[in-house]
Amino acid sequence: MRLLDEAKKNEEERKRAAKQKELDRVSEDIKKGNQEAADLEQSISLVGNAVNEAKSNLELLAGRKKSATQDLELLALRSEAERLKAEGMSPLDSAHAKAREAVPRRKSFVPSVEPPEGNAPVVVV
Repeated sequence: MRLLDEAKKNEEERKRAAKQKELDRVSEDIKKGNQEAADLEQSISLVGNAVNEAKSNLELLAGRKKSATQDLELLALRSEAERLKAEGMSPLDSAHAKAREAVPRRKSFVPSVEPPEGNAPVVVV
């Protein structure tokens, strides 16, 4: 009977060891699953941060593009204003040149008059 009891005991130990081995395997699978879930969560977080950074950079670039576009438009307007200013000043420059040319000719037609002595008025006829 002792041999039978010992065989039953060995059988139970073997079953217990097999169940323990199965529990250890399941426990290891759970640990791996938890680690994979944590890694996935971290990856999701990193991707979310990268997406937010990309959106922020995109907004920054859009603002810079708008500013550059406005600067370019302003530069075009300033250039046009300077062109119009030059066109407007050109006739005035021509008029001044003609006036400069006319002054010596006019002086040749106007008789020279000596200033009178005293306070007597000068009469030009």
